[in-house]
Amino acid sequence: MEIRATPDGRVVATDVLAAFGQKNPKAAWTALKSTYPELVQETCTYSFGGAGRPPEVLSRKGAMKLLMVANGPKAAEFREWASTTLIAFLDADIRVADSVIQRNESPEDLEWIEKRVKSKKARNHHTATIKRCGGEGMIYRDTTVATSRGLVGMSPSEFAAQAGVKNARDAYNTTLLNRNTYVETASAAAMESNGVQGNQQIMRIHQVVVDAESKMWREIMGSRH
Repeated sequence: MEIRATPDGRVVATDVLAAFGQKNPKAAWTALKSTYPELVQETCTYSFGGAGRPPEVLSRKGAMKLLMVANGPKAAEFREWASTTLIAFLDADIRVADSVIQRNESPEDLEWIEKRVKSKKARNHHTATIKRCGGEGMIYRDTTVATSRGLVGMSPSEFAAQAGVKNARDAYNTTLLNRNTYVETASAAAMESNGVQGNQQIMRIHQVVVDAESKMWREIMGSRH
């Protein structure tokens, strides 16, 4: 069964139901819209040519919602797969990330993932070092804010809001990820080599690293112009 799709990827609702085993997809679609009005919010019409009323089409998100409530064994199989995948995601199963990586052929995306993983490892090492140096309470937030201000001139929450993401690092490009990794790695090394103890000393030496990195970056960028 062919599922007709619009140029922007929307799919015909009744085609989806037919492909998943509904023998009377039009009646099933009408009943589901009545029972689940949120489906209507994902719906518009699109003409594929020919006579008759243009069919209703759904976004990819709307199609997923449709299959979550549709009847039939094929829809049930989809829900089993979707719930298994969601549980793996919620459990931070690394195989979910591996599946994405294996299916992504973009060199830019793969480079970003590599830098993001390195940034995560640097973050973990940095927070563990803070803890070993007697850091507690707001020092974790304060060092993160200082790093962010040095990199992008604003706090992580401000940058995330501006970029429309929950985690600021998800909006960092590879250059910012590299710089962030450098700052946190250098800060952890400075804390350990100087034997700092307590929030005040941790913050002082971290700010020195942030300022030094920012100054170095400005000088590098200035030399390019």
